[in-house]
Amino acid sequence: MPPLPLGGYYISCPSGLNGTFYLWAYLPYKGHEWETAWYATSMARPLPGLAWYAPVGRADLVSTDGKAKWTNAQVQVQCWIYNDGRIIAYHFDPYRYSGTVTECASGGGSPGGTGFTDVGMDPGYDPYGTFDSGGGSCDGSAGTSGDSGGGVVCHTEYIYIEISYDGGITWQTWWEGEAKVCE
Repeated sequence: MPPLPLGGYYISCPSGLNGTFYLWAYLPYKGHEWETAWYATSMARPLPGLAWYAPVGRADLVSTDGKAKWTNAQVQVQCWIYNDGRIIAYHFDPYRYSGTVTECASGGGSPGGTGFTDVGMDPGYDPYGTFDSGGGSCDGSAGTSGDSGGGVVCHTEYIYIEISYDGGITWQTWWEGEAKVCE
């Protein structure tokens, strides 16, 4: 097991970790952030202080920015506490990674195959239409047929929800912000 700083002690790793187990942020790896819940790959209990985790429900992840795909994702986590008698802090630190990260193909559209319309600037905007940026897809749906077998793939996008009070002639932003989008 890797050495810990003075005042650090290994603890048994939990059977599952939420999407923000590391420094209360999404897991950083290969220049992207990854959001998912994780489960321990070992059935032995109690778990050691260094354990492997896989995403809950699927083996492939799409980065939160939609620009990369992590195939057969796994992370080895170092579980420990810092205790100097005055402060106790729990740590779940990524130690090693497994799987392959590939960048998504990008075409003439916006990054990650996501696009936004500036309401009022595009009079031809159709809120019921679909947007195709011409870019590649990280979810494996582009150029494939049949069942992907991957389950639900989620990522975070900045979105606009628009509303029309005049039968669709003009549109106003009703809400905008970060949202979790699942496909």
